[in-house]
Amino acid sequence: MHVYDATPLLRASLPHWPGETAVHRHVTSDVRDGDAATVSTLTMGSHTGAHVDAPAHFFASGSGIDALPLHTLVGPAEVVDLTHVREAVTADDLQRGLRSTRPERLIVKTSNSGWSRNDTSFRHDFVGLDVSAARWIAEHRVRLVGLDYLSIERFGSERAGHPVHKMLLGADVVVVEGLDLDHVSPGSYLLAALPLKIGDGDGAPARVVLIERDEPAATTPGHPVASGS
Repeated sequence: MHVYDATPLLRASLPHWPGETAVHRHVTSDVRDGDAATVSTLTMGSHTGAHVDAPAHFFASGSGIDALPLHTLVGPAEVVDLTHVREAVTADDLQRGLRSTRPERLIVKTSNSGWSRNDTSFRHDFVGLDVSAARWIAEHRVRLVGLDYLSIERFGSERAGHPVHKMLLGADVVVVEGLDLDHVSPGSYLLAALPLKIGDGDGAPARVVLIERDEPAATTPGHPVASGS
């Protein structure tokens, strides 16, 4: 079993969404200075690094991050490799790339991956989902979708009213953003995407891991696999 960490390292130079608060860690006491303990204060936006969006992010009556069901945030997932897509991922791209007809949880790997280790400034030309992809995900009742940049939809979508976010969140699809999948191959995994439990939060940073799923051991007909004692 191998556990892949899809969570960017939180650091001062980590790219953040324009206008939002960058990561800042202020050490308020330090054992190296003779204090009894090292304690720090963290300042950052709620949609920093790997994070989960709540319906409250775009809907006034939407539920907060603390209300998202754990059984949606943890479970089987498929990573699909769409690193060849240069602008927006479409429904056709998803259908061609997926191994299963309807994954429970879908993690989309694009050419964005590597951003959290290689970049120090925000990319405006990152790859995101288009409306057809969002509609396909909602219609196929995918429970969770993740992408490897700070937004699930392309920069400038605010001019159209954030249609991808609203379509997904309005269909109760959990949205995970800010992943780094550079070291993750396409295939089946067990996903855990656990955001901070912030009351009525619009979103929250999360630790996101993908656990390689073991293939069942081959057996010879009539000869069951022996179990150890």
